[in-house]
This record gives sequence, C-alpha cells and structure tokens, in this order.
Amino acid sequence: MIKQIIFDAFGTLFSVEKGASANAVLVFLKNHRISIDETAFHREWKSFYAQATSSSVFQTERAIFTNRIQYFLDPYHLSASSEKMVDEALHIACNRSTYPDVLPLLHLLSHHYSLSIASNTDNMVLQAVMERHPLPVHSIFTSEDLQCYKPSPAFYHKILNHLQCDPSQCLFVGDSYAEDVNGPSSAGMHAVLLNRAGTHLFPCSSIETLLDLPKFIAEIS
Repeated sequence: MIKQIIFDAFGTLFSVEKGASANAVLVFLKNHRISIDETAFHREWKSFYAQATSSSVFQTERAIFTNRIQYFLDPYHLSASSEKMVDEALHIACNRSTYPDVLPLLHLLSHHYSLSIASNTDNMVLQAVMERHPLPVHSIFTSEDLQCYKPSPAFYHKILNHLQCDPSQCLFVGDSYAEDVNGPSSAGMHAVLLNRAGTHLFPCSSIETLLDLPKFIAEIS
C-alpha cells in the first residue's frame, strides 16, 4: 500500500524551459561571431552537467552552472561574467509557475498520503518558487540538502531514511526516466513517468497528466 508520494519539482510540478541556459550561452557566442556546432555543443553541455553531478565531491547547482558556462567561454577568451549569466538563469528559475493540474491533484492526495518534493536544485531556487506557489507537501528535499544528485542511489536512500518508510510504500513521480523512474525503482520504490508531451518511449509505466495519478495508484495498490 502506498503511503508516501514523492514528486520531482521542475518539469513535473513547475514549468520549465529546457535548454534555456545553454541557449543563452549560444546566443552570447553567436553575438561575438563565434561559429559553433550546436549539436556538439548541447551534447557536451549535458555531459559536463552529468559528470559534475555524479562526482564524489559535491558542488551546488550554482557552482556547477558557473563552472560550466566558464568552461565554454574560456576557449574563446571572451570577457563575460559567468556568475552574472547564472544569476539571470536562476532568476528565471525562481519565477517558474505550477502546471494547471498540480494544485487540484495535490490537494486531493494530501488527504490520503504524505507528500514530498525531491529535486536536483539549490535550496534558494526551490524555496523561492514555493514562496510564490505554496503547495500542500509535508517534506522537501533538494540536492543541496542531501549533498548528492539524482540518480545517485544515495539520493533516494537518504530520503527513505528521513521519511522512515519502507520503499515498497513509496511512489516517485517525475518527468525523467533516469532520475525519477530508474533511480527510485533501483531503490525499491514504485515509480511512474510523467509524460506530458506523450513522446517518451521508455520501458516503464507512464501518465500524461497528474490527474491520472489516482488511477495509477489504485492499479498498483
């Protein structure tokens, strides 16, 4: 029986423009007449983040973003403030809004389950968004709090230890197969992929709107 439901934050509860930071750097480079292979750039941009978040030495997301931007600017000896660019990106992140299906669903579930949010982000970002859009959740976990990132096994085990809940009684909900389905499943949790666009082709259970979650829970109970 499910007792705990853990939601990813961005892309699941809060809207997000994927690739915004990368595109900002690309625009900056193009404005300085730098010719660059955009496909290769995006591939290396994602690889940098993946390596940084999987390192045994924890860095905040702000630090990773700053280092990543600087890494892509340094080869061209351009004069720019990577910290300022990160500030602008985080300002945008702090002003994200909830999807229309979020509040109705969470208010319904909060009467029957303990609800949590677990996100790869810094405390400041998630706190700022939650101040603008208070949600009826009981616990909030960030990578900064846990000192590790999804899909590290430690991320999920630390949450389970805090909640004092058997993994089989937990359901993880999110829009990333690796972070919100495969990772939690490996820790023994139930998991479902939120596939808002209906375009993902992953070997897992999925829903296209959070309003379908009660039905999914009934099916696995």
